[in-house]
Amino acid sequence: MKIIIIITGLKRGGAETILFELLKILKYSSLNLHVISLTGKGVVYDDIIELGVPVSVVGGKRGSFSILSFFRLLSLLREIKPDIVHTWMYHADLFGGLAAKAAGINKIIWSIHNTNLDKDKTKIVTRMIVRMCIVVSSWVPSDILSCSKKSSQEHIRIGYPKRKMVIIPNGFDTSRYRPTKEFRKTLLNEISAQEDIFLIGHMGRYDPVKNHIGFIRAASILHKKIPKTRFILAGDGVDGNNKELNALINSLGISKMVHMLGYRSDTSRIIPSLDILVSSSHGEAFPLVVGEAMSCEVSCVVTDVGDSSYLVGNTGKVVRPNNIHELSGAIESLLQMKVKDRQYLGKIARRRIIENFDIRIVAKQYKVFYENVVSKGI
Repeated sequence: MKIIIIITGLKRGGAETILFELLKILKYSSLNLHVISLTGKGVVYDDIIELGVPVSVVGGKRGSFSILSFFRLLSLLREIKPDIVHTWMYHADLFGGLAAKAAGINKIIWSIHNTNLDKDKTKIVTRMIVRMCIVVSSWVPSDILSCSKKSSQEHIRIGYPKRKMVIIPNGFDTSRYRPTKEFRKTLLNEISAQEDIFLIGHMGRYDPVKNHIGFIRAASILHKKIPKTRFILAGDGVDGNNKELNALINSLGISKMVHMLGYRSDTSRIIPSLDILVSSSHGEAFPLVVGEAMSCEVSCVVTDVGDSSYLVGNTGKVVRPNNIHELSGAIESLLQMKVKDRQYLGKIARRRIIENFDIRIVAKQYKVFYENVVSKGI
């Protein structure tokens, strides 16, 4: 079965990461996989090439997608003649879907990896692309795959056809993300902290939707109540060069308690070192970092966005978005638990991930889904 996966780009991000994790498993199946990036290369491009999965780039030299790129894509699709074209993210859904239609391909799957489309948190170009996707969603894709129930519901509400929706959650590498407390000492040495403190983590690129500002404000409130707390932030743009975050941290007087590590490739070492992982986002679909923390037996506090509440279940705390006092209070309540009780929450969290969201389970669901798409009539 030939499957072409068309993705908007291959820079770092949740959607790109889950694609890579799926390819690691699916490359050993009977599927013949080929990835096409509409824009340029990125760090995930090199990772996929190392897997032995072919990757083509049809975008311009500056990472743009043009009319010329569209015809390159069309030519490539006609040459490979795939059984399925699976597009990944909004721009790929629109342009990849239209190119696949023009190439005479009928098995076209769209993917949705987003829930929040608020004007103040979503680029105007992205909102325009979504509006165009709504217009053509009734005849371009044969199926629409969402990683989140809430995301599926939101897109149906704005005009996507309900009859085409299928939900397969994101998956997590439970062999890589596992409880390994020996990494904690290394992290404590890195931030020059004592062993008897609490480490509260926030992982994610600097983006308004991730609400780093809210997390920092909640951290300030919490630190006044529990002084033995340190706050670990990691992600693209979350470092000493971030003027907005540094100004806020300094104004709150917690500069010695907050450690911004920037992008880290060793999150599988940082996350199990934490006492609590916090997701303060205004919007998520099915957050990877939360599942990774749960897989490491780390308790999570999440905002009630996307499928975060469903993912956490009864293993952590869920609060309303954009409420720093609730966020701070939820973290505090976990820290005040007996250590053995919090450790028990961590153990059932990992069990929940292993039994329901292990990447191998999810990859199998994708394979069955592809087989069903092919077997359906045109």
